[in-house]
Amino acid sequence: ELALVHHVNKLGPDVALSASPFEGAVDLAVPYLGGPLATVRTAAIFYDAIPFRFPDKYMRDTRQREYYYRRLSKYENFDLAFTISDFSSREFRHFS
Repeated sequence: ELALVHHVNKLGPDVALSASPFEGAVDLAVPYLGGPLATVRTAAIFYDAIPFRFPDKYMRDTRQREYYYRRLSKYENFDLAFTISDFSSREFRHFS
């Protein structure tokens, strides 16, 4: 994650977009999470909070819950968040 932030800083785009900060839970994907070391404006897409709404199905163990909540908290690092619907916008406001 830190290496990706460094790489994006070196590229120097006007805005860096994280298409899905939750990637990498079950694969080797490393999403861009921005944060205090980011020197460019950052944005993210928020799709829904299905795991939060249905924790028994999506967060069956402590590691899954910790991962989800850690990634959910990363939205505070972004300068801007896009949502995909009015419903997801209302859900996002619940967390921000």
